[in-house]
Amino acid sequence: MRDSISKEMRVNSKECLDKLNTYDNKEALLTNQFFAGCDFEEMVLDGENFSGTNFEGACFINASIIGADLTGCILMKADFTNAKLSYADFTNASIDILILEHAHSLWKAKMPNGSYYDGRFNLVGDLEMAKKMGYDLSDVNQYNQFYELK
Repeated sequence: MRDSISKEMRVNSKECLDKLNTYDNKEALLTNQFFAGCDFEEMVLDGENFSGTNFEGACFINASIIGADLTGCILMKADFTNAKLSYADFTNASIDILILEHAHSLWKAKMPNGSYYDGRFNLVGDLEMAKKMGYDLSDVNQYNQFYELK
């Protein structure tokens, strides 16, 4: 059982994000915010800059967060089940890496230590991308090339 906040306890994402429609400077509004416990289930947040934001216990189930800047974020107990996280930047984020093992994809995501995701969770989205690109991940050289490992 994953350690996350129950759905009943999550804050409605509409309450968390309604204010986005009232501001011109969306980027300034999204960084260094408090969205702990918010529900972002199935939302598309691709490329957003959330650096320094507190997302502790937030729900990102089936969300698309491709290429988002999550540097320095607090992500403990967040639920990333089936979330698309390719190219996301988790540098210096506070996160238990194991909560990412249920994500859909992490290909080319930057991990909290600054290294790129190494394929350790065999995520379905990464495997589909490798197959689509013609990589045989059972071959160590192709595996290393796909994940850009040295």
